[in-house]
Order: sequence, then structure tokens, then C-alpha cells
Amino acid sequence: MSELVEIATETERNRGNVVFVHGLDGDPITTWGGSNAHDPMFWPQWIAEEFPELAVLSLGFDAASTRLKGHAMGLVDRAGNILDLLMSHPAAVRLRERPTAFICHSLGGLVVKRVILEAVERRGSDSKIARFVDQGTQGAFLATPHEGAGLANVSKLFRIASMSTQDLDKGNELLDDLGQEYRELEKRHGIGLSHTVYFEQRDTELAKLGLLRIVDKASANPKLGDATPVAADANHFDICKPRSRTGREANVHLGVCRVLRNLAAGRVADTRVHRAIAAPAALEARKIVHDELRAPVLNFTGREAELAALDRQLWSGSRHAVTLTNRKLSLRGDAGVGKSALARQYAHLNANRYQGVWLIRAENHEDLTADLIA
Repeated sequence: MSELVEIATETERNRGNVVFVHGLDGDPITTWGGSNAHDPMFWPQWIAEEFPELAVLSLGFDAASTRLKGHAMGLVDRAGNILDLLMSHPAAVRLRERPTAFICHSLGGLVVKRVILEAVERRGSDSKIARFVDQGTQGAFLATPHEGAGLANVSKLFRIASMSTQDLDKGNELLDDLGQEYRELEKRHGIGLSHTVYFEQRDTELAKLGLLRIVDKASANPKLGDATPVAADANHFDICKPRSRTGREANVHLGVCRVLRNLAAGRVADTRVHRAIAAPAALEARKIVHDELRAPVLNFTGREAELAALDRQLWSGSRHAVTLTNRKLSLRGDAGVGKSALARQYAHLNANRYQGVWLIRAENHEDLTADLIA
């Protein structure tokens, strides 16, 4: 089961959201240093106190590391499950309308990457998801195994690994593809990415296995632009439990606060972490969208499969966008089947993906000429 726990709710001056996402054997509360949400060492509460302009939430989901410990889903299925939760939860309006920073521990980072890719696939036929995607993606990866973790291979040898753990195998093609597709989001889809990255510098003591470095520096590196991994003086499980807000043990907390400070001030990205992302309002000011396409088609319902088919055709039928300079697509069918309504609804839902969206009537030469001139 997945759940979204609200730590600090919306205020009148709310400018964005922070969502904490745990990893294997994690929990929306205890992963982040608290025995409960009111524990003075509960990290999300520190963030809520320091940034009253931000809504703070913690995502929880079943992610047992072994079959003996409980239930877990594979990465792809879990991402789809969480995306549906994010879009249906009462907090969904905030997530769609304001930028969100994801603070991810271990597996949580991979889940968020897959959630964003899933959202990109579905945004062509869902206006809510489209608005969520258009906010860009930012936050922090804390000991996230982008290239897998050796412990997953050990668990697999004993035939006790859960589906989530099996996805973390070193050399897993699923992770290779996930990393490559995520890195291409900005270049191919125009989706802003901004992340700060930390890796564990201390070994973790595990019963019967001794001291282990669960996620090494190489695997913790997402290879995203200037997002250089920074060493944290902590083991795998303590890296997400800051012990102090200042001083030597506070580098992860202070690094995350740098990202959130920009979010709270209305700046979408910190240029020191990755290149700046234009704020949605600035992008909107440069757009040209025909007045009749700013609202959804009246009484348009369903047809999700047809909208998705249009999206595949215009965006190469994959997660990777194509150069749209000369891309053309014609809708054919009998009169009255709704070709124009389908095209207009698609244009309305996807206006944010293009710099300009025009509606040109071609019933006669006069209308065609007038619309082209306009």
C-alpha cells in the first residue's frame, strides 16, 4: 500500500512542495530520524519549520528487501502505483500547480525517476499529469544506487530477495535504461532537472555480513550535468537522518536546504547544482496559444486511447522526443466522428509542450488566409 503523509500543509503563501521518499525497508516517518512525526529529530519537520512557504509531505510504500520481511513491487509497477496516488491524493492540486522537490533515499530515488518517466509517457492524454510534469524535477538523491547495489546480488544468491531488491542488481539493464532515459528528459523533452547528490562515506554493519558499503560513489552518481556527488560522513541508513542543523554532521541537511531555499523564493533551480530552469510563469509569457485552445473541448469525454495514439505519433512512439520542425500528422475518418474535437482537445492538453499552438480553419480560402495572417 502507498500513502502520502502530510507533515506541513499549505499556507496562503505556499510556493512549492517537498516530498520525502524512502528506500528499501523504509517508512515515511522512521527513515527520516523520527519515532513519530513530532520527534524533535524528525528531519521533515525541520524542513517544515525552516521553510513555511513549502508544503512538506512524506511518501510511504511497501518496499521489503526480502520476501521474509513483507511485500514489495517491481520498480515499474511501483512507479505507476505512486503516480496514481500523487494525482488522486487531496494534495494533488498543489503537486500539479506548484514545483515539487523530491528528497530521495536509496531506492526512493529510482522510484522517483521512474515516476517522472511514467508521467512523461502519460502526459499527452492526461492534463493533470501534464501540469505536474511541466513543473520540472528537482531535489536530492541520498545514497541512491543508480547503477545497482552489491547487496542485492548477495540477497539473490540466498533466494530471498524481494522484487524491489532484485531490481537493484549490479549490471541490471533496467537501471541502465532508467538512467539513460532520465538523463535525456531535459534535452529531448524540455523538462528541467536539478538535483544535489550525496553518497555514503562509512560502511554499514549488517548482521552476519559484517561491514559493507551498500552504495558506492560510482553507483550513487546519476551522471546529471553538474550534479557532482558529495561525500556524507554517514553510513547508508544514517545519511537520511541528520543529527544537527549546523556543524560537521549537517552537510546533507544544509545541502538540501540550499535547493529548497531557491524553491521557497520562487526560483525553480539552483544554478550551482544544475543549470537554471525557467519558471513556469516566464515560459507562459513567451507562449502563443490560440484563444479557442485555452479551454478544453466542451463535453469531451473519454478517448484516452486515441489521445495516447496521437502522442505516440507526434513524439516518435517512445519516451524520446523528436525534432518537430517538419512533423505532420493527419486525422482521417468519416464526417462527424470527432476528428476536429480530438485534435483540439490534444492541442489544449499539450499546449505547455510547445512554444506556439495555432488553430487554422481551412473550410474555404478566405478563412485559411485570415487565420494564417492572424
